Amino acid sequence: MTAGGPTCGANWRSGAAMDQSLGEGGIQSPSSLITGLVADLASSASGVSFVYRTLEGLAKRWALKDAVLILEDPRAGRQIFRRGRRDPRNSSALVNPLQAPPGLYLDPPQSPLELSGVAELCQLGLELDFRRRDASRDPLTGLLNRRSFEELFAKAVGQSARYGWPFALVLVDLDGFKAVNDRLGHQGGDRMMALIGGLLRSASRSGDVAARVGGDEFALIVANAGAEAVNALLERVRRALKESVGEQLDFSAGVAFCPAESTDQDILFQLADRRLYEAKGGRRS
Repeated sequence: MTAGGPTCGANWRSGAAMDQSLGEGGIQSPSSLITGLVADLASSASGVSFVYRTLEGLAKRWALKDAVLILEDPRAGRQIFRRGRRDPRNSSALVNPLQAPPGLYLDPPQSPLELSGVAELCQLGLELDFRRRDASRDPLTGLLNRRSFEELFAKAVGQSARYGWPFALVLVDLDGFKAVNDRLGHQGGDRMMALIGGLLRSASRSGDVAARVGGDEFALIVANAGAEAVNALLERVRRALKESVGEQLDFSAGVAFCPAESTDQDILFQLADRRLYEAKGGRRS
């Protein structure tokens, strides 16, 4: 019941943009279908959303009862998408999603010629997601990089100023990391840095943001948090760090609260940085 070879999910345009590629009676030719998908993918911020829009678009075009897309990716493994974001495990009447080869499975099935190129565009959409993610991440720790953090920080400040949503800006600086790096060598120092990144990710809640913003400097946006919640988070990280590496490495932190203390990005950073400096005893390691 598969339509075509290995196929990839793609985004489906809606509204006026999609109507422009519709032929007589709202039916697209294969070429106009691909043209529409290419345009949609080019303007899409998410490859995954593009995949689901594509499934919905195909379902609308052929009045499909169901549509499942199975992809294999060397980094993410098997990826299964079902129309309407429904659970693909319940699609066994159409296809066994755990055993079937990669492809686009439609009910009722359609001509492979009609779907030529759809899979490739879907795979490209997912690849673009990976590349966007890689571009926003620090490769050593897996945390967000400074540029991505600054964008999210600016967004958080704007939302806090407009809606009053509170958050804490936390700046973290490792104490004595240079000595650790000298003793362990660069590879050992890199492993230690990656460990710190993992600990910060594990301690953060959904909705929090963690980033590496300098050599041994990190920054957090802790959503809807007061001093007690921030201290609890930092204590979790400190405890986990000592369990992992003992007393050889610690950190200092400085915190500023938005909007309670300011809704100005520069002032918040200055407050957090000054408190970080004070926490380090007036010195930088």
